[in-house]
Amino acid sequence: MELTPAGFDQEIKEAKFRPAYYLFGEPATTRAAAASLKAAIAPGPFNLDEFSGESGAEAGRVVSAALTPPMLSGRRLVIVRNPKPGAEARQALAAY
Repeated sequence: MELTPAGFDQEIKEAKFRPAYYLFGEPATTRAAAASLKAAIAPGPFNLDEFSGESGAEAGRVVSAALTPPMLSGRRLVIVRNPKPGAEARQALAAY
Protein backbone atom coordinates (compact mmCIF):
# COMPACT_ATOMS: atom_id res chain seq x y z
CA MET A 1 0.00 0.00 0.00
CA GLU A 2 1.44 3.35 -1.02
CA LEU A 3 1.76 5.96 1.68
CA THR A 4 1.89 9.70 0.98
CA PRO A 5 4.49 11.86 2.74
CA ALA A 6 1.71 13.47 4.78
CA GLY A 7 0.36 10.05 5.76
CA PHE A 8 3.85 8.91 6.70
CA ASP A 9 4.33 11.97 8.92
CA GLN A 10 0.95 11.37 10.57
CA GLU A 11 1.71 7.72 11.30
CA ILE A 12 5.08 8.64 12.78
CA LYS A 13 3.48 11.31 15.01
CA GLU A 14 0.92 8.76 16.20
CA ALA A 15 3.64 6.10 16.70
CA LYS A 16 1.79 3.74 14.36
CA PHE A 17 4.73 2.01 12.75
CA ARG A 18 4.50 -0.47 9.89
CA PRO A 19 6.68 -3.58 9.77
CA ALA A 20 8.67 -2.20 6.82
CA TYR A 21 9.03 0.97 4.79
CA TYR A 22 10.50 1.38 1.32
CA LEU A 23 11.38 5.05 0.99
CA PHE A 24 11.99 6.38 -2.50
CA GLY A 25 12.09 9.72 -4.25
CA GLU A 26 14.38 12.70 -3.95
CA PRO A 27 17.45 11.85 -1.84
CA ALA A 28 16.94 14.76 0.55
CA THR A 29 13.31 13.76 1.13
CA THR A 30 14.10 10.11 1.77
CA ARG A 31 16.97 11.01 4.12
CA ALA A 32 14.63 13.29 6.07
CA ALA A 33 11.96 10.58 6.27
CA ALA A 34 14.51 8.02 7.48
CA ALA A 35 15.80 10.50 10.07
CA SER A 36 12.30 11.18 11.39
CA LEU A 37 11.59 7.46 11.60
CA LYS A 38 14.89 6.91 13.43
CA ALA A 39 14.11 9.75 15.86
CA ALA A 40 10.58 8.47 16.52
CA ILE A 41 11.67 4.89 17.17
CA ALA A 42 14.83 5.97 19.03
CA PRO A 43 16.49 2.58 18.85
CA GLY A 44 19.30 1.95 21.29
CA PRO A 45 22.65 0.70 20.03
CA PHE A 46 21.49 -2.92 20.26
CA ASN A 47 18.38 -2.29 18.16
CA LEU A 48 19.80 -0.37 15.21
CA ASP A 49 21.52 -1.85 12.18
CA GLU A 50 22.50 0.22 9.18
CA PHE A 51 23.75 -1.27 5.92
CA SER A 52 25.04 0.32 2.74
CA GLY A 53 23.31 -2.33 0.64
CA GLU A 54 26.10 -2.10 -1.92
CA SER A 55 26.87 -5.82 -1.87
CA GLY A 56 24.38 -8.50 -2.81
CA ALA A 57 26.03 -10.71 -0.21
CA GLU A 58 24.99 -8.20 2.44
CA ALA A 59 21.30 -8.99 1.82
CA GLY A 60 21.48 -12.06 4.05
CA ARG A 61 22.82 -9.94 6.90
CA VAL A 62 20.01 -7.42 6.36
CA VAL A 63 17.35 -10.12 6.58
CA SER A 64 19.05 -11.66 9.61
CA ALA A 65 19.08 -8.27 11.37
CA ALA A 66 15.41 -7.72 10.50
CA LEU A 67 14.49 -11.11 11.95
CA THR A 68 16.41 -10.52 15.19
CA PRO A 69 14.04 -9.65 18.04
CA PRO A 70 14.62 -6.28 19.71
CA MET A 71 16.73 -6.29 22.87
CA LEU A 72 15.21 -4.53 25.90
CA SER A 73 12.91 -2.55 23.61
CA GLY A 74 9.68 -2.93 21.71
CA ARG A 75 11.22 -2.09 18.34
CA ARG A 76 14.20 -2.73 16.14
CA LEU A 77 15.29 -0.56 13.20
CA VAL A 78 17.19 -1.84 10.16
CA ILE A 79 18.19 0.72 7.54
CA VAL A 80 19.48 -0.20 4.07
CA ARG A 81 20.70 2.81 2.14
CA ASN A 82 21.21 1.46 -1.39
CA PRO A 83 18.34 2.65 -3.59
CA LYS A 84 18.99 0.02 -6.28
CA PRO A 85 19.63 -3.42 -4.82
CA GLY A 86 20.83 -6.13 -7.19
CA ALA A 87 18.81 -9.18 -8.19
CA GLU A 88 20.22 -11.35 -5.39
CA ALA A 89 19.40 -8.73 -2.77
CA ARG A 90 15.88 -8.22 -4.14
CA GLN A 91 15.23 -11.96 -3.93
CA ALA A 92 16.44 -12.16 -0.33
CA LEU A 93 14.43 -9.11 0.72
CA ALA A 94 11.31 -10.34 -1.10
CA ALA A 95 11.58 -13.68 0.72
CA TYR A 96 11.73 -11.76 4.02
